[in-house]
Amino acid sequence: MSEEHQQVRVLIIREGDYWVAQCLEYDIGAQARDFDELRDRVAATVQAELEETVRRHGRAFYGIDPSPQYFHDLWDRRAKRFGPSVSTTVKNVDIEFALAA
Repeated sequence: MSEEHQQVRVLIIREGDYWVAQCLEYDIGAQARDFDELRDRVAATVQAELEETVRRHGRAFYGIDPSPQYFHDLWDRRAKRFGPSVSTTVKNVDIEFALAA
């Protein structure tokens, strides 16, 4: 079955010694001690969720709700203050990362 191209935004928040990532379009998250490791963990988690939902339901990310509105609001505030973000691609998913203000 062909997979549709997806685009997701991931908000990065510093919490103590950890970086925490929260995907907006789907309630998927990860954490790590440094940004490079976090980016790798997010990519691996998104890929695993993509593959599992396609395997189980025939559709990418089927049944995974969006993140809570709080994270969308943080993204919108970030978008007004910062320039271009970091991005990566996993399979048919473009992942855009941005730091929370």
